[in-house]
Amino acid sequence: MAEVPRQHVSTSGPNSPVIGTGATIHGGVHTYYVGPNDPPERKYEVAVRLLDGGMSRAAEQLLAEVLATDYGQRPGVCYHYLVATLSDRTLSALDDRHLQALGNARQLVAKGGHPSQESAEDFLDRTRLGSLVTLIDVAMGISDRATDAGVRATSGTNLEEMEAAYGNLPEKHQRHLDGLLAGPFKDEMFRRTADRVREQRSGDIPGRKDRVWKFFEPDPAEPRELGGAQVPPSRSLTLVRWAGLALGVVGTVGVVVQLGLVGAFTTLAIMLVLTGIGVPLAGYARWQRQHRRTLLAFNHDRFRGVLGVGVTVDPATMAAATRTVEEAFANEAPGQQSWDPMTAGLRQTLAREFAFLYHETELRNGHLRWLARWHARQTRDVWSGRLLLAYADTYRERPLLRRAERFAVALLAVAAVLVLVRLLPDGGTESGLPLLAAMVGIALLWYSQPLLRARETTYRIVSRERTERYQAERAEWDRWCAVLRDRPTDQEMATWLAQDVLVFRADMLRERGIPASEVAYVLELTTGAPGASSARVSYGPIRYSRYVLTLFLLTATGIRYFCSELDLTYGEFHGSSRRSIPYGGLREVEVTEQSIRRPAATATQAQITSGGVAAATASSTEVHIQQRSFIVRTDTLGTISLELGDFGQMRDSGEPEGLVARLALDSTGVNDALDVLETVVVDGAAWLTRELHRRRGGGLWGREPGRIGAGPEPVTEPDGLGQDTRPGSVW
Repeated sequence: MAEVPRQHVSTSGPNSPVIGTGATIHGGVHTYYVGPNDPPERKYEVAVRLLDGGMSRAAEQLLAEVLATDYGQRPGVCYHYLVATLSDRTLSALDDRHLQALGNARQLVAKGGHPSQESAEDFLDRTRLGSLVTLIDVAMGISDRATDAGVRATSGTNLEEMEAAYGNLPEKHQRHLDGLLAGPFKDEMFRRTADRVREQRSGDIPGRKDRVWKFFEPDPAEPRELGGAQVPPSRSLTLVRWAGLALGVVGTVGVVVQLGLVGAFTTLAIMLVLTGIGVPLAGYARWQRQHRRTLLAFNHDRFRGVLGVGVTVDPATMAAATRTVEEAFANEAPGQQSWDPMTAGLRQTLAREFAFLYHETELRNGHLRWLARWHARQTRDVWSGRLLLAYADTYRERPLLRRAERFAVALLAVAAVLVLVRLLPDGGTESGLPLLAAMVGIALLWYSQPLLRARETTYRIVSRERTERYQAERAEWDRWCAVLRDRPTDQEMATWLAQDVLVFRADMLRERGIPASEVAYVLELTTGAPGASSARVSYGPIRYSRYVLTLFLLTATGIRYFCSELDLTYGEFHGSSRRSIPYGGLREVEVTEQSIRRPAATATQAQITSGGVAAATASSTEVHIQQRSFIVRTDTLGTISLELGDFGQMRDSGEPEGLVARLALDSTGVNDALDVLETVVVDGAAWLTRELHRRRGGGLWGREPGRIGAGPEPVTEPDGLGQDTRPGSVW
């Protein structure tokens, strides 16, 4: 899962949608991944998911590869290939490859099958394949007899056959077969489908509200413990402590012996009392003062952002950690100016801790976003209670401790004076040496032992706080994982989007009084709205929380343009605009592409012929798309400008170069729009005449499909899906 900076496209004009390049990548999800050595069963499974996910062209190419294997003889493979082929295409757009596949499908259906002779899955797929072939055959017959754009010469038998065949197909596949329907039957099926989808949406949307946002959340990385704080070694203090202890013991024993020899038992008793009070009191007071100073300095360094400055971290990791923390704290800011300066050092310290504990890819891909947000919320709660800097008062200097230390030192001084006064008259100067040794020893202990003890207790407290923090982080991680457990799959997101688009289209047709059968071609653009959240699974397209829906309906009288913004979470359409554009109103379609084309090694590709599907070798050209933009200039709409930028930032590790851009082109409908709009710009109203002529039998159906020859040199893109980019392909 990766969060990268959003780079919106350059747009000019009020109707320019946006294709952003920022997304959270769910790298652990492999719904659409196909390895180079994966068996055909795996490729078939992934191709079906691609089809359900709205990537028909990618599914078509992958299914063509499966058809070239023995596994491709199963009816389900041929069925899904035909569904993918017919998705977003009319019958007149099919070429020889597709017609040969249709002929092979007829042979599979003719072989028949019995539930006792094949699996239940194969029997069901063969039944569906038969219904699809029937639907295609009837549609081809209707097309041959068509006499008008909106009226089809259909008999009751035709309609009954089409309705029966269409009804046998799964609802999720019916939406791909719009190009097969015509006339009143198309109007009726579209109405039924729209009513069914509306009813289904009304039941799904309440669940959407609680789930859609979770798709845009990265998988949370498991928290790691910062570790117990280690007491900094201090050899010098340790040596001073042991020296002080030795001198103190030797000196004290010498003083006791001297006082005993002179019979100064009263002085000895007073000395022992004063020393017994003064030494522990001085040590405790000094330890407490030093302990508070150390904790105050530790917290002060943490809130100034200098804690752990000596720890070496990777600059890229530190930059990613800083972005993660800054974004979280900015989102949780309470809206007061004091928030930013008061938390600046804490943010820097937290970023350094993240950079120390976690890998750069975890931070860059957003896996620590949850943890940064949790710390930001905890900080905000403490800040709201005016306790953010409470440590300064908790560990401030206590006058009582300072007075106690001074009092203890005074007691020790009095004891030393008493001993000195008693011993000097009875002996020489050397009689004061034991007292001097004891005084020096006590002084050394008074200096070193509280420092060492303060370090130990301070870092023990810090270690305990870190353990408690880790336990709290762990509890939050468990809670957050439970929240994300019902995150929608990519296919659920694709289904919800398809439902919303269909409802929007149905609403626009109903409001304008346009029968579905009068629409010769539908162009749907589903691009991300500005500021929308975005996410994708590995090898999958980008999904957005909000979309700009753009419809171009090509009718006999011109182009109908509709646009609205969709909030996918609530299934709500915000605002709408519509325009009518005469075919001469499209002035120009400008396409610019930054890509690298290089010769590729000879590859094995599926070739569909009248004798079946076989593997054939052909030289190819690798195309790596780096950037693609197009501009549509109209008389009435102004300029619509779309640009797909640097998608390299959105690639998950291991994904082929250029894959994200091609999936964006496929799933958003940009490629289909370009192909058709470019033709309309060149041909104008003549485009519709030629399109209807082809549908009436003057074009595609006026010839007998033959074997596919070598044809033009195929152009493929080495990005895991093997897309065909010959003329007529959407890739």
